[in-house]
Parts: sequence; C-alpha cells; structure tokens
Amino acid sequence: MNRQVPFENKYLIVGSGRLAKHLSLYFKLLKLQPLRWSRSNSQKFNTFHHIKNNQLRLFETLKHSTHALLAISDNAIDEFAKCLPNHIVKIHFSGSLSTSHAQGLHPLMTFTNELYELETYIKIPFIIEENNMSNELKHWIPEFKNPNFTINKDLKGLYHALCVVGGNFTNILWREVVKSFQDQLHLPKEVLLPYLERTFKNIINNPLDSLTGPLQRGDFETLSKNTQALAEVKLDNLYKEFMKVQNLPPLKEQ
Repeated sequence: MNRQVPFENKYLIVGSGRLAKHLSLYFKLLKLQPLRWSRSNSQKFNTFHHIKNNQLRLFETLKHSTHALLAISDNAIDEFAKCLPNHIVKIHFSGSLSTSHAQGLHPLMTFTNELYELETYIKIPFIIEENNMSNELKHWIPEFKNPNFTINKDLKGLYHALCVVGGNFTNILWREVVKSFQDQLHLPKEVLLPYLERTFKNIINNPLDSLTGPLQRGDFETLSKNTQALAEVKLDNLYKEFMKVQNLPPLKEQ
C-alpha cells in the first residue's frame, strides 16, 4: 500500500525591504526555508540568483512555490498580484490596501533594520481582512501560530492611520525630545530612559488612564509656560494640538 506524502507549502517571499527580511528570518526560526525573489538579482534576495533576467527568475521561482508573500510597496502590490498564476495563493501585508487580487494579512508590529528573536515574532498579531474563504491565519499560513483578528476592508483606512498615530507619531515625538535634550540642554539620552520606560509601562497597564502632568490636570499656568518654552524648538503648535485632543480650551494670547 502506497503511503501518501503529506502536502508541503512552499512560500515565496517577494521583496528585499525590511519586512521581507523579517519574514524570511521568521520562517527560518520556524525551521522552514522560504524561497526568495527580488528585482535586485542579489544572491541574498533570490533563490535562483544565477538567472539574471528578472522575469525568467520569477517564472522559475514560481514553479517551486505554492504561496507568494508580497512584501513590497503598496503601490506595486495590485499589479504584481494580477500577473501571478491563479494556482498561487497570493498574500500581501499592507495595513491600508485592499485588493481582490491578494489576501491582506497585516502584521501589527514595527519593523526596523534590527531583526528580532522568535519570541517576538510569534507574538505579533496579524490583522486579517475579512474574506469569504477564511478569516483565520491558519488557513493562509498554517505554520504561523500568531494571534489573529479580522477587520472589514472599509475600516482598514482608519486602522492603518491609527497605527501610524500610535507608532510613527511616538517615534517622531521622542526623536525631537532626545535631540533637544542633547542639543539645547546638553543632557545625554540615557537620562530619559527610566522616564520613557515607566511611561510605556503605564500605557501598557492602563492605556485609557495613564496620562499625568499639566495636560491631565488642566494646569493652564504650566501649559502656557510650556508652550512659550517650546517655541524655541518649534514644538509649541504641536503642544497646542495635543491640548485640543485633550479637550482643553485654547490658551489666552500673551
């Protein structure tokens, strides 16, 4: 009696940017070897790097693939997905894009040039665009055991914008604070680390009620002094915008 050989998914990671690098490492940490293709014919990003022609190299890679994971820019996803064979499972990772040509699975994480350890990767939530076929991550990439949640495609615009507010805005704020500490106050960034750590712990523990300081108290005397001092580093108007978010009335003109 012949034994049936279990079917094995073969994942092709398309791209050479940060997300592609993180996905590739995640698969490898799971003891899986993904296929790679990129317009750059670098050996690092191409399984069949000896084939110099991009289209021929892609065609050869697809012959060995069951899934195409499109870790490429949003404006390239739709056209690229349309050109792939129908039997390939097409997945993209954009938080804002919705297309009928590929399934959206957005990893809710920030991806820097620094690669992470397995413990971090397996905790990343995947936000899955609602699909009639399946709303579960195990259907699309069964090897990933990550937490996963669904979202309606009409809400993806707001979802992604909120991710930018929570992540990118935070990075920009702290970048400017550190720069001013170093340049104007001549203090090293290390003096901020305990404050930064405690702030984020408070947010994690109670995100809806972790605010402290003059914005929380409505201390208008301090708020006024703060905005005057911040004019030097061009953060005064931003401070006033946060007052609006906190539903505080505008300061009286000095």
